[in-house]
Amino acid sequence: MEKRLYRLPEKGTIAGVAAGLAEYLAVDVTLMRLLFVAALLITGGGALIVYIILAIVLPTPGEQKSQHLNVGDKVENLAHEMTKSGRARRAGNYVGIGFVLLGVWLLIGQMFPGWFDLQWSIVWPLAVILLGIWMITRGKK
Repeated sequence: MEKRLYRLPEKGTIAGVAAGLAEYLAVDVTLMRLLFVAALLITGGGALIVYIILAIVLPTPGEQKSQHLNVGDKVENLAHEMTKSGRARRAGNYVGIGFVLLGVWLLIGQMFPGWFDLQWSIVWPLAVILLGIWMITRGKK
């Protein structure tokens, strides 16, 4: 049987793209979500465009191969699916939290400019170590 890449909305947090990629690559979905967040930070938000395109283009397991919808219909179906399941509200909450954190970061940067002279060569390894510790302790609960 041929392995196919699908969007898995029932296992997803927003549109099911990370869940589908995780299943296709046989990795933990949490790791895939963290990779998406890291990609967002590294690309300055460019990965969000890729995520949106994948959410529109990737089929769900229930879609028929012969069902060729135009982009407008796919966007409409995605919006309806997210609204019906309640994931649209959750996605809005994540975006809102992101804006609040970005605003706090920018405000502190204006008030205390010296605080943001970070040595990224130290910050990234620390972030990876903390992420690893979090994943290990989370798995033991």
